[in-house]
Amino acid sequence: MSNWLLQPASAIGTGLSRVWQRQSCSPIVLCEHGVVIRRQSASGYSETVRLLVEGIERRGLTLFARIDHAAGAREAGMELADEEVLLVGNPRSGTPLMKDDPRAGLDLPLRILVWREGEEVLIGFHDPRAMSDTYDIRSHQPILEHMAALLEELAAEAGR
Repeated sequence: MSNWLLQPASAIGTGLSRVWQRQSCSPIVLCEHGVVIRRQSASGYSETVRLLVEGIERRGLTLFARIDHAAGAREAGMELADEEVLLVGNPRSGTPLMKDDPRAGLDLPLRILVWREGEEVLIGFHDPRAMSDTYDIRSHQPILEHMAALLEELAAEAGR
């Protein structure tokens, strides 16, 4: 499997802040935007997305949007392997964070990415606990812990 993450070249010493390079990574990686967690699915792409949506709905969460990057690429006359982002959350959890620091809205609702890499299907998301390093929301650590556990549960269920 080809594992990678995009990292600014300045972070690896070239001094070019807008240049990105591929870097090998493990299932949990640190990057400029916090911790990225990725899990391999045992199911196919469509089944993984279906299970993820079912898990979101079963928990009464709001599925704010689905962004099909591959469809967007096709509309632009380009090719991209299956890749979709689901924006999911619960305003009762996210609103207190944004009340304390409106910038948290840049990372809320939470995002879960499902993508195909060769024959493998992967699920990835940022660790919400890392938001407390960026925004003034440290007093909401229990909510961030709950969000992290929720994303792990959803990924585990969808990846079975």
